[in-house]
Amino acid sequence: MVSSFLVLPQFNLLSGKQLTLDVFLSPLFIATALSLIVLVGLVAGSYPALYLTSFKPVEVLKGKARAGMKSKGVRSSLVVFQFAVSTFLIIATVVVYQQLTFMQEKNLGLDKQNVIVISGTTRLGTNRLAFKNALQEQSGIKIASYTNNSFPGMDNTTIIRKKGNDVDHLVGKYYADWDHLSVMKFELLSGRFFFARICYR
Repeated sequence: MVSSFLVLPQFNLLSGKQLTLDVFLSPLFIATALSLIVLVGLVAGSYPALYLTSFKPVEVLKGKARAGMKSKGVRSSLVVFQFAVSTFLIIATVVVYQQLTFMQEKNLGLDKQNVIVISGTTRLGTNRLAFKNALQEQSGIKIASYTNNSFPGMDNTTIIRKKGNDVDHLVGKYYADWDHLSVMKFELLSGRFFFARICYR
């Protein structure tokens, strides 16, 4: 749990998501976890107690008590269960590793190197263009751009329909200015990017 809290910011940065662990701090989760711990403790402690009470004191003192075949079957079942769990965890670890490698090496058709995302600029209102120009005046900044969301996130969607066709298509709306193509170096499949004729509103 502690390692998850420490690694989560780096994972969010790598995946472009905003995952949180707030669910593990909720009263419902804490109460469920404590109840499960108590239940497992009772079950684990009850089996040895019940097993030991099955012996007769007289036979134990005479050295006649011996474990039956049931105890051997339980041990074998536990070994098989532990082996199955270990195999599952190994496979899950390999899958997660491959997924992380895929996210790191997948070509998204853009260049994320040396790009800094500043969130919360929607509060600037009509001062967004002035803020962008002020950033571009800095010696360490080559070019700046404004969007409504960090790519590839989509906050808004709309439905479009091709002329002469009755099929609706759900499309994500991603607002950006005319410099966004130069900043992210998107690879356009067709068409052209829009010109610098749109004003900030």
